[in-house]
Amino acid sequence: MAKLAYKIDNEYKGIVTYDDKKYTDEELKKMRQEFISLEKSLSKKCKKSYDSEYCYELGLILSNKLAEYKIIESTRYNFWSMLRQNVNEYDKRVVLQTKQRDPYEHCYLLSKLPRELALKYSMSKWDHLFDITTARSDDRIYKWLLDNECDEFVKSNDVFQNFCKCLKLYISDIDTSILSDDELYNIYDDAMNKSILLVKYIHSKKIKMDSKNRDNYFLKIKKINHKNINDIDNVLESLNK
Repeated sequence: MAKLAYKIDNEYKGIVTYDDKKYTDEELKKMRQEFISLEKSLSKKCKKSYDSEYCYELGLILSNKLAEYKIIESTRYNFWSMLRQNVNEYDKRVVLQTKQRDPYEHCYLLSKLPRELALKYSMSKWDHLFDITTARSDDRIYKWLLDNECDEFVKSNDVFQNFCKCLKLYISDIDTSILSDDELYNIYDDAMNKSILLVKYIHSKKIKMDSKNRDNYFLKIKKINHKNINDIDNVLESLNK
């Protein structure tokens, strides 16, 4: 058996059809060539490669190919790994060896959202959100994001990134399914407003705040209402000493 097929047997055992058929070297080569062509076509079609429009369209293709190639849904991460080899060589985004941080997986997740929502936010924002499994596991986050009209939140990468950091801290140990819509949306609103205050402070002081201090900020003000500006400013000043 050729070397590539050997890799499939040993490293990508999940990449099988429902008939339990292993892919041959020739089949794998054909898939890779197809995706090289598909990604080149998408790059010409979309205004900016690897932004939300591109990734949404690629996600739709990936979803269709799972069905076409009869890939078992639970083994799709192995399929993404196989596709990345010699296919999206121009994609410079970081790929971590986890199920959470995978460009193809994020495109796949994005394609499951309404197009209006997917294109409302940049792909860098979606990457931050999709990294937080506790946040994305409750589908109500998507309705909240779709309805959100706060320019400071929608347009700022810094605010959105810190919002995700805050959510990770605030709901990591909560079963959000037991929360009402109002209770959950209040958490989202609170995280957003506290992130806006943090970014405004950093910009006004022209400082940098490392990840640990930002974590400390969100934890220290967890029980402070975001409208209590003086109390929040005091916490920020204490962290900036």
